[in-house]
Order: sequence, then C-alpha cells, then structure tokens
Amino acid sequence: MSTRNPILPGFNPDPSICRVNSDYFLATSTFEFFPGVAIYHSTDLVDWVLIGHALTRHSQLTIRGTQPGFGVWAPTLRHHKGRFYVATAIAQGWGDQSTTPRGFYVSTDNIWDDTTWTDPVFFDVLGIDQDLFFDDDGRTYLSVAKTKNDGLPHPTWEAIWGVEIDLASGRNKGSPILLRRSTTDSGVAEGSHIFKRGGWYYLCVAEGGTEEGHQEWIFRSESPLGPYEEPEAKGFNPILYNAPDLPIRCTGHTDFVEATDGQWWAVFLGLRPSSSSGIAHMGRETFIAPVEWDSQGWPVINGGRPVTSEVRGLPHSKPPGAWTDPFSKSGLTKGWYHSQTPYRKEYNTTEREGWLALYGNGYMIHDSACPSMLLRKQNSLSGNWSVRIDFTPSNEYEEAGTTVFRSKFGFIALLLRKRRGAPKQVVLRWTDKETDSYKEIVRDLDTDGPVDLAFRASPNAYTCLIKTVEDDEYYEMATVSSGVLQREDKFGSCFTGVHLGVFAQNSNHTSNLVPAYFTQISFSPAE
Repeated sequence: MSTRNPILPGFNPDPSICRVNSDYFLATSTFEFFPGVAIYHSTDLVDWVLIGHALTRHSQLTIRGTQPGFGVWAPTLRHHKGRFYVATAIAQGWGDQSTTPRGFYVSTDNIWDDTTWTDPVFFDVLGIDQDLFFDDDGRTYLSVAKTKNDGLPHPTWEAIWGVEIDLASGRNKGSPILLRRSTTDSGVAEGSHIFKRGGWYYLCVAEGGTEEGHQEWIFRSESPLGPYEEPEAKGFNPILYNAPDLPIRCTGHTDFVEATDGQWWAVFLGLRPSSSSGIAHMGRETFIAPVEWDSQGWPVINGGRPVTSEVRGLPHSKPPGAWTDPFSKSGLTKGWYHSQTPYRKEYNTTEREGWLALYGNGYMIHDSACPSMLLRKQNSLSGNWSVRIDFTPSNEYEEAGTTVFRSKFGFIALLLRKRRGAPKQVVLRWTDKETDSYKEIVRDLDTDGPVDLAFRASPNAYTCLIKTVEDDEYYEMATVSSGVLQREDKFGSCFTGVHLGVFAQNSNHTSNLVPAYFTQISFSPAE
C-alpha cells in the first residue's frame, strides 16, 4: 500500500494534527485570508475533507491593511476532555515590538460547526507559533516562539519558551522558561509542539527558518518545562531535512500523531518547486511520513531518509476530483476565502438562481484591504479553471473578472471593463516584478452578453482564454509565467500559495453601481 505526497496539496502550511478515536483532525495556517485556520477531517490520514474554520467572526479575527504573508500563523489543534482547542496568533507586521503578536486560543465542543468556536482567550507571553500541551495531571502548558530574547547569545532571532498557564484565563502561572535556543546559523527556533510518550516529554522544534534551511529537531525531558536534552547519537538531529536540490524541499514545522493501529506519523510542510523555473507558486503544502521509534526511544521520520512523493503504509489516495459551486440559495460551499476580513458581505446567491452576484467595493485586488473578491485554493499544479461572467459596467471605473491570486504583489487577472466611446473590453493584467507595476493586453468585445473566462494551469504558466457564448472555441489572450506570482523581494509574500477566484472592483474608490454575475465556476485537475 502506498499513497502520494502531499496529502493536502495547495496552500496548506504549518499542519497540526490530533486524533479522537478513529477520526483525525488537522489544522493549517491561513495567513491574511479569511476565514482563518482551516480544519480538515480524515479517517485514514490520506483523504481529507475541509469541514470548516476556527475563526469566522470579526470578534475572532480582524485583519485589514495587513501585508501579504502576515495574519494567522501556525495554529496548534488539540483535543482535551471533550473539547477542541486551536492556539494561534495574528501577525500584523514585523520588526516593530509594538506589533509583536499576542497569542490566544479558541475552543469548541463541536468541531463540525463553525459557529460554535469561542471568542479568543489571550495568553500573556508574546510571540508566534503557540502550542498547548495538556498533561496527565490536569496542568496546561504553553510553548511559544518569542522574538524578545534579551541576554541570549547572537544570533537568537526566535527561541522557544514554555510556561504553565491557567486554561480558563490564559494567564501565566509562573515565569516563562527557555526551552530551546537554536544552534543553527539562522538563530531561528519556532513551530514547537510538546507531546508525551513512554514517560518522556518530547519537544519538536522547526529550525533554520522556513526557507531552504528548514528542518525539524527533537528533544526530550522528564518535565514539560525541561531541561530538554538532545539525542546522544551524533548527527541524529535534524530528524527531518530535505536538501534544496530535491523535488520536495523546505520540510519542517512537524506535528506527530499515533494512529489507531499504534503506528506513528509525522505531518509537516514542504514545497514542490517547478522543475524548470524553481518557483513553488502553489505554496507550502502538507506532507506526511511514517515514524518509527529507535531502541533509545527517539523518533525516526521516514527511516532517516529524505521525504519523497511516495508514502508507504497508507491506502492509495483518491485523485483530486473536479469541483464546481452550484450557488444554491443556501449560500456558498465551504472553501471560499476573502483576502483579509471583509467589512460587510458583498455577494449573494439569491438574486439570480444559480448565479453569484458580486458587488465591487472601492478596493482593488492590489490594495492592502479587503477587495470584493472570493478565492479558492488551487490544489493541483495543472488543471482548467473557468467562469462565466455577465457584467455590463456602468462607467469606466468598474471592472470584474477572474484571477490567479497569490498576493497583491503577484497575480494574473482576466477582466471586463468599458472605456468612454468604446465597446466593452476584456483585459489581461498581471504584475511585473521588474518594474513593480502592471502589464496589460486589451481586446474589444462585440457582445453585451455573458463571456467565458478561463485559465489553463500548468506547472510553469497559465494560459489565459476567453470565449463569448456565440463562439465555438476559446481565444487565447496570452500565456503568463507562474513566475509573476513569486516575489522574493517582498517579505512574507512567499509564505502563501496560489488561489483561483472572482472579483469586482472600482478604481474610483467607491462601490460599483451594478453587480457582476458569475456562474459555471469550476476547476478540473489535470495531474
């Protein structure tokens, strides 16, 4: 038996996992996208279904004006005494201590219902990558990656600290204790998780930064607050590392789970760069590997070998299937996202049966705010995304269309607009890294009726297509490299992954007078 990595393809970084009886639940980061903290369910560790999100209300998550790559970072998902807990933080920026995140947790006794998650309970220790550990004696411990580390040797960009907390209030019950300072050149220790096995407390830590030096280290102690020791065997750490010349790389930020049959597994993030461009525009995805325990009681991931696309010991996974949203009157299907927290609902599925009505607001998709845009994660490197749009702009400022969107710094948009004294136009617009501006290809349309817009995705490019309802075949506007979606010069913009979506916008800082209507939105994977 074998399955294929990644088990959660597309933008699904920082996985955290827990098991309740025969059910597995897994949470991933969502960064600047809303709703926050995606929750997946599986019964076999292979086929996962999105069941909801932990942060769905303004009282839980408000991010506006946040730069790409910030927002909700690295959740931990745990189950304790009948309740599920998600611990995380909202990063609004970097480099200024006034913006250092203050972590929190939310909880629910019904993980299947988005609306039941509580409002945040905040922790005292500032930092990122919060982890909750519930000990057998009823005590609760927080571990966190803290950036304020006075007195520690240079470099110490992030270090792991732990403290016992009062669960009800989130307050410290003592002073934080240093658990791990990284000895790697980066000085980065983050993404910690504490778990217990065989009387030992284990601390797993992501070190080396989340780029090509990313790796996982393991330590253990007789106490949840340490001191933690390394394995005696020289070179045992890191327990997970894929070199930057491998097809899968940047592996780390690991969490562990024991399956129903006693087999242990590790889930972690990784990148799959394109073989020709080196760009990993899909973002950081969720991978899995088997864990064995050596004679000294230390975990060995994947037999100590680099992780590959094949995973033995798990059932064969179902290939990703075609997807569409019928836009029923009950609302959208799960899996749609906004870029940042919306001020109000800008869409409906009741105005026109089987259609999505989207009202443009004063923000453009390249703004640091919440444009009128709905997005879905691209979950296959190759495939066909198509939409039918019915939109007649009332003035030259109104635009609507479909997009390949990674961030405001990297997107491809295929849209409709009009110009004074000219017919309606279709515009292909994309970001240009060299000039930090936009390029456009424009074509006049000779129809006022619906238009089909499509992207044909391949590992290295997107072919942009249009077709009126009178046409028999698509017309190719251009093929745009996926490299335009990657901005290494913008901190954080590479932390996320590509989405496919629809939008309506107004370049005159006001709302559109007429909605854009969308139907037959679908994605068919071709891998």
